[in-house]
Amino acid sequence: MVGGGTEAQAKDVCLRLLTDRARSRAELADRLAEKGFNAGVAKRVLDRLTEVGLVDDAEFARQWVRSRHVYGGKGKKVLAEELRRKGIAPEHAEPALESVTAEDENARAAELVRRKLPSLPSDMDRDKAVRRLVAMLARRGYNPGTAYGVVSAEVPRTSAAEREPVEADAAPTSARPAASHRESPSTDADSAAELVRKKLPTLSPTVDRATATRRLVGLLARRGYDSATAYRVVAAELADFPAPDDQRGASSRAPQPARSSREMASGAGDSREPDEPADAEHDHARAAELVRAKIRTLPAGLDRAKAMNRLVGLLARRGYSQSVAYAVVKAELD
Repeated sequence: MVGGGTEAQAKDVCLRLLTDRARSRAELADRLAEKGFNAGVAKRVLDRLTEVGLVDDAEFARQWVRSRHVYGGKGKKVLAEELRRKGIAPEHAEPALESVTAEDENARAAELVRRKLPSLPSDMDRDKAVRRLVAMLARRGYNPGTAYGVVSAEVPRTSAAEREPVEADAAPTSARPAASHRESPSTDADSAAELVRKKLPTLSPTVDRATATRRLVGLLARRGYDSATAYRVVAAELADFPAPDDQRGASSRAPQPARSSREMASGAGDSREPDEPADAEHDHARAAELVRAKIRTLPAGLDRAKAMNRLVGLLARRGYSQSVAYAVVKAELD
């Protein structure tokens, strides 16, 4: 069809192409030219499709960037080049690229690194692992500063032989069932929280909150939990523990031993944490404050029974009696 073809035929070609996926104006123009439509016919058809909103380069750029970043893990450098090849003008490309923030890139790069780490040889030294992971991110379009910063944070600073061992109750990787056969690990916040609670007592009391968060999120990532669930669960569980500045030495995370009646009468050994009850009234007030703070971190769809179990468990770990814990939680949930 050299130099021929009607506008109706050109329109049909465009509509068939748009049925498969969104396309830029330049893509459609190229396809019409390949099929032999003259430039005037192509322009009139594309102008009409633009008027009715079927061709929109700004929207195409936004969709392309979101899809390729979220699902393809591409960085802004590669995304910019892809938009250029699609014929997207800078005035449409730049706003779409700006929608990917530095935090978005850091989070997505960290996911890619955590996914790649288990496939590295166990005897690979840290420097070589860092170089390989930085190169992987660079190929995906992440700038060197972002790539190196993310990799440095995610790769343990110990040698390969000293990396954190898999917990005793975890099966070897080769013996674990495929993620697709697990019982919805990416959304099972309860089981993730249980893993975090088991791991917390093994952490050094002097470890800072950021390091603890990285280790615990890494633990859940290795178990197949998605990043959003991992970060949310870890943040909620760490909120149950005092920040390092509030701790009273290395023993602050451990439960305080029960004091004898003689000690209580004399006041000896009174090393009570600020959040331990001194009397019944303070007991209930402090417990209610802890419960209200925790409720804000619970998943929106969590049913009442699970919420009550979780909150009663929180107070029990803080040393409150079962009767006090249950009464306070019931009152707050009502």
